[in-house]
Amino acid sequence: MKKCFFVILLIPIILMIFSCDEGSSDGADLSGLFYEAGLETAPVVTDAASAGTARADAPSDWNSGSVPFEFNEIFKEYDPADEMSVGINNLFKLLNMADLFFGLAMEDSSAHDPVELHSPFDFGRTAVAYDHFREDISDPDSVNYFAAKEEGEIQYGLLCYYRKSDSGKENSGVIQASFNDTTGALDLDLLGLNDGDGLRIKIVGNADTHEFTKLMVGRSSSGGKYSCWYTGVGYAKGDGKSFLLKADDDNGLLAAPRYFEFPADPTESNLHAISSEGTADTSSTYRSAVDGLAYFDFTDHAVVPTSLGNGTGGDMIKPSNWPSDLEDADDSSAE
Repeated sequence: MKKCFFVILLIPIILMIFSCDEGSSDGADLSGLFYEAGLETAPVVTDAASAGTARADAPSDWNSGSVPFEFNEIFKEYDPADEMSVGINNLFKLLNMADLFFGLAMEDSSAHDPVELHSPFDFGRTAVAYDHFREDISDPDSVNYFAAKEEGEIQYGLLCYYRKSDSGKENSGVIQASFNDTTGALDLDLLGLNDGDGLRIKIVGNADTHEFTKLMVGRSSSGGKYSCWYTGVGYAKGDGKSFLLKADDDNGLLAAPRYFEFPADPTESNLHAISSEGTADTSSTYRSAVDGLAYFDFTDHAVVPTSLGNGTGGDMIKPSNWPSDLEDADDSSAE
């Protein structure tokens, strides 16, 4: 069976943690913010088997290529104290890592004059005038840019990273998000590139109501063609609530776009009961909303590229208009 597997390498991200210094702060603490918001906005699959294992009651087609299986891998519950509980493609593991970096941008720097930044990958978002920045650029094969801002009840974060291995393989990524602590509104974009393969996730929803109005996941292979993609609308949590996914691929595993309806607060057992083939039709109240969401494609801002195209090396992930008066966080002479 051909694989439709949403993967982003965490190795370059984990390396970023160990390259970061500790410091003082006059800003807000963003550590944990987007992770916690994601847990309340996106579906979380509970009672799931640990990564690399299968439960005895799993269906025979519980493997790569099955939409319920793939969904479980991305959205299964993550315990930060147990790194092996989920695989490297888990959304909540990624968000937990990213929050460490957003927090560092606020904690390890003093307030800077606001600078309007655009992501090095065009997510189609409005530019934000960030006022806390951090860069790690002394090693050209290990480059990081972090920016953060607190504006009233809204928190903003931008993370950009680049890694080049000894073998010449390049890994880079961008995570950009905003969260309104008063209204619960979350808007998050994620792009990860691994030597030409790409992963895109977008979530728009509300952490207080647990409703998401846009859940989009797409993966490309070298050459920019998608191997699989999802769109979704509904409620992540709540008695009697549900959400609907519409999925397609170009692997031939699905004959045509198919619908998959999940209960809110899903368990792995719930996912076992959902056919891997989906349904050609659905009476779900979310159908019109899901049909109204275009898949990530080359006509919008959400295409998964094979490179960021903004130069070479670490330059490809440097946000435009990045302030030039920062001290490199990797510079041992920096205070």
